[in-house]
Amino acid sequence: MCVVFDKALSLLRRRAAWFAFATVAAVVLYRLRAFLPPETLPARGDPSLPFQGSDLTPRHVPDLIAAIRALWQDGAVGFWNPLAAGGVPLFEAPESGVLSLATLLGGVVRYEAAVKWAALAHVLAGMAGVFVFARTLRVSSPFAALGALVFALGTFLLDHFRVGHLGFINPMTLLPWSFYLLHRALTASRRMMWWAVASGAVAGVSIFEGGTNPAYYGVFALGSPVFAAPFDAGGRASFLRALGASAMAILTLAGVAAPQLIPMILYMPLTGRGAGLRFDESWSGISEVAHPIPEVAWLALCALGIVALWVSDQRRVAVWLGLVVGFGFAVARSQTLFYVLWRLVPGFRYQRISERALALVGAAGPVLVAAGAQGVWQFVGSWRRAGRLVAVGVYAWLVVGMWRVTPPTPPMYSPEAERANNHAMRWLAANADGSRVHVWESPDRHWGSDNVTAPLGLEVITSYVSTEHHDFLPSDFDPPGFHTFIGDSQEEPAKFWGVLNVRYVLSTTARDEPGFHLVTRVQPCPISVCQPGKSAGPYVYENERWMAHVWRVERAIAVIGEERAAFEAALDIMHLPAFQADRVVVLQVPTRDAGQTADVRVGANLETPQAPRWGSPVARRAVEALLAEAHAPADDTAPAWRRRGPNRMEIDAPRARGWVVISEKLPLYGGWRARLAGADLPFVRADGVLGAFRAPEGGRIELVYRPRGFRVGMGAFATLLVALGLAAWSTHRRE
Repeated sequence: MCVVFDKALSLLRRRAAWFAFATVAAVVLYRLRAFLPPETLPARGDPSLPFQGSDLTPRHVPDLIAAIRALWQDGAVGFWNPLAAGGVPLFEAPESGVLSLATLLGGVVRYEAAVKWAALAHVLAGMAGVFVFARTLRVSSPFAALGALVFALGTFLLDHFRVGHLGFINPMTLLPWSFYLLHRALTASRRMMWWAVASGAVAGVSIFEGGTNPAYYGVFALGSPVFAAPFDAGGRASFLRALGASAMAILTLAGVAAPQLIPMILYMPLTGRGAGLRFDESWSGISEVAHPIPEVAWLALCALGIVALWVSDQRRVAVWLGLVVGFGFAVARSQTLFYVLWRLVPGFRYQRISERALALVGAAGPVLVAAGAQGVWQFVGSWRRAGRLVAVGVYAWLVVGMWRVTPPTPPMYSPEAERANNHAMRWLAANADGSRVHVWESPDRHWGSDNVTAPLGLEVITSYVSTEHHDFLPSDFDPPGFHTFIGDSQEEPAKFWGVLNVRYVLSTTARDEPGFHLVTRVQPCPISVCQPGKSAGPYVYENERWMAHVWRVERAIAVIGEERAAFEAALDIMHLPAFQADRVVVLQVPTRDAGQTADVRVGANLETPQAPRWGSPVARRAVEALLAEAHAPADDTAPAWRRRGPNRMEIDAPRARGWVVISEKLPLYGGWRARLAGADLPFVRADGVLGAFRAPEGGRIELVYRPRGFRVGMGAFATLLVALGLAAWSTHRRE
């Protein structure tokens, strides 16, 4: 019996590290057990409900559905999302997470399970990163496991987990691994470069998973070992090693993420944040986390961890992690430092909410807490049993305090049950026949009903896309009097929504709006089941002025001038009572293309002999005369249109003169390319935000979307691979 007991004890000791980690992982999974069932999602919420809904369901899941369908049904990367906001770029939109673990899981499990299980896997991965890093710093397994638990119970992580901010969860849980690998690069006796490359690659992957904000701050963390090098005994050699490792990690991050990072950089100037945010908008007093400052026990053990590492002759890593934690706190709390960064650091003006820098605190701090916990245990060891009780009391104070303030999981609901009871959306899915739909109470970029429309495959014209084109959706950062297409559409919804191919509109109240008639009134759905309430009607109206996805007109007005001025002039013309989209198209022509063929030409903030300034009596008379005499083409010349996956469309052009107009925002982003019979076919911006072609008189027009800068990004990634391959070959030859 004693022999068996001794063998069991020996086995337990050998497996103690795994047992300690498995124990805290089980505790965390219990805390997040609501995310385990495969068929539910966090409740979407509604202003009338007494709880805060989760952003995961209305914001991230619709993007994920588009990415999963593109990859697993169409065999393509989801560059374009036709389901949201009248068609929007998906790949280059920050936080989209097109190439994420959830996208890969979506091919084998239902999307509800894919997004939740991927988030849980990231939390466990972050815990493992903290555990392994702490063990590398000679922290024993029980204290390393305590650090992993502290990481998972951190309010910054769990608050964002509760509200479904995958753009914070995914990268923050990868940061501990990036820190660990960079530390190995700083301490390894050989192959330093490969550890640094691995560190940067992990951080680069977080960009693909939608982690632009924490990854942006993470660049500082990867570069800060340079500032900690003087505290190492290696002197100049230590500094050069830190400089080389940090540079290699940051370059690898940029190279790995380049296929998506470069399109993002080119896309941002087109959005509502194109010029960056004002300082007051960027600093913002918004608090996304209920308890942004960690517990007193956390702060104390974190500080003691720096001391413990310093005393154990690990001074460089002590200073490095201390700098990372201190920088996170300072950016989050110091308006002066935040202003300096906003003023001087490239790209910082796109950042919002200073509190988000606490991602660095939540990622690096738990490693220091683990080291501090071990230091306390060693310090009180001489006190025998009383000292051990004191130490255990400190640990209990820490864990109980963190458990007490961790936010509750949101209510869960079944999307399938919601769709089954949402009679309005079911009616649209059965009758829309490919046309777009709209919810009357969604006038801007704020929460729509994508959590219902995206799973049903319905295309809508407003969605929560915080970085949508500044000419299309109203933004929180628009100056007073700023015109947008959807904003102006509120004055004449039938006309403006019609050119966006909107045939049916849901409304929570009865309407008497010109150009609409009631089609049906469906059975209401209780708000406890259908969220938001506006997604369930019950009134369904048909737009009498809706246009097909592609149509032909014979007459055109060319507005010549700078892009923004031409856009606003085009909106003015579309507001004229005589304007009908099926008779005349309004082309928005850059000044360099002032010779564009059209029946009438006017200037936007400019005037030439051939183009009188719009707003003058001459220009207005010419436009109104054309609108009065124009007529709709014969129906038998209407173009045929097909969507071939998310990134490709086809148009069978009619054998007739005039212009082909497509209800897709082709010219806004620069990534669409049109070809006819193997040759490029130019198109021009039309009717505010649409695209138009000179009718090619027969043939099939192929439209393909590829983000601007994607090829350059792939070239940068390929260059990185070639450079690493040459380095590996050279190292192999030397060895």
